[in-house]
Amino acid sequence: MQYGIFKIAQASTFDGRWRALNRFASYYADILDIAVTPVPLFGHTYFSTGSFSYYKTLGLRLEKEYYVLSVDKSDPPLFWPLALHELSHCWLGRRDDVDRICSRHIDEISRIEDMTRINRSIIEKRIEEALCDVIATYTIGPSYPYSYLNKLWAQFPAGILPEYPSHRFRIECMATVLDEMELFEQARNLRCIGDTKFSEPWQNEEIHWAIDDIVSGISELPKLIVDEVDVKANRAVDALEISPPKDIPTLFLACWMFLGNFEPSEIPLAITRTSEIILREMG
Repeated sequence: MQYGIFKIAQASTFDGRWRALNRFASYYADILDIAVTPVPLFGHTYFSTGSFSYYKTLGLRLEKEYYVLSVDKSDPPLFWPLALHELSHCWLGRRDDVDRICSRHIDEISRIEDMTRINRSIIEKRIEEALCDVIATYTIGPSYPYSYLNKLWAQFPAGILPEYPSHRFRIECMATVLDEMELFEQARNLRCIGDTKFSEPWQNEEIHWAIDDIVSGISELPKLIVDEVDVKANRAVDALEISPPKDIPTLFLACWMFLGNFEPSEIPLAITRTSEIILREMG
């Protein structure tokens, strides 16, 4: 498996988008203070692996840290904020956030194990997935939930793997982070979409009791002055194709805002245009 990933990574360097993806991975590895820059590649989906996965599955701490970051090769660069969820797994792999949250909720976990087929391992995985959504939202702002919604919209009615919390709960976690960032309108719009798309409330999720602890995980992240990013992105939209923003969070947010100028039938072409801007600016 490792050799197969190595070959995909090697082949990815010949993709014209690789330099931009590498810059994206390097930028956020620095933001999250990940010891080594992940090796980015274009795979069949989004995933991360490396030294942290050995520790999680086998309890082995490797002598040398390494991380591999895959993005869906069929996605335009506009959707790369989804890679931040995977980088967040790398960040959490060196920490005990999940264990600390579970230790505060022993009674709730025992009750779930008694009443359902969900065991402690699944609960831990769900908490980690929600934590990754929170970290990704905090580090790049609304671009992550926008990417999440547009990527998974058609898949929402389908079932999800037991290791993942419900989409409705994940959306509420993202909206709560946006509230913490004082992006109240974006949080309100996100909840409105969740209410429209899903009939069940987010409190139906088995780990709903952990939401405050999950969201509090952002307190240890570097302060992102996202209100300034929001203002700068708004200003940049009208001249996006002529003078795009230089910093990555503002660039992606401005590109997502840019799509709001188009009719639904024009969106595919607009996505292509924004992706070309991202590659030109980051490549």
